[in-house]
Amino acid sequence: MAALAIAAAGVQTVRLSSEKADFAEARSQWADTRAEAERMRAKAESAQREEENRRQQEKDNAILEAKTKLAAMADDLKRADRAAASLRDAAQAAAKRASEARGSAGAGTGGTPAADPAGVLADVLASIDERAGILAKIADERGIAGATCERSYNSLTP
Repeated sequence: MAALAIAAAGVQTVRLSSEKADFAEARSQWADTRAEAERMRAKAESAQREEENRRQQEKDNAILEAKTKLAAMADDLKRADRAAASLRDAAQAAAKRASEARGSAGAGTGGTPAADPAGVLADVLASIDERAGILAKIADERGIAGATCERSYNSLTP
């Protein structure tokens, strides 16, 4: 009976040591799996950060380019305003000369004199030029804003 008890205890000891080895192996595999999952998570997180940085860089570049274009447009607008003012002044001077020449041409026969057509034309051209400048500025600003928006949107695609 004692031999049977010793044999049973020996079998149980072998079984227990086998279970301990299996448990240690499973624990090691679980640690490896967790380590691999952590590496994959870190790699995915790094890739996500890189993508976010790329998108932000694209967006920043688009904004910087838009600011540069707006500054250039403002300079162009100043030059165009100076040229337009010069043209308006020249038109007013031409209208004044035409009015003076018409007035000195001699007196007509009766009736009230008509409005100065050259002056009216100069005023109309000045108004048209001013409005065209306003519309051109709006169109340029919206074009730049649209291109910036499109570029920012395109930066969202990999």
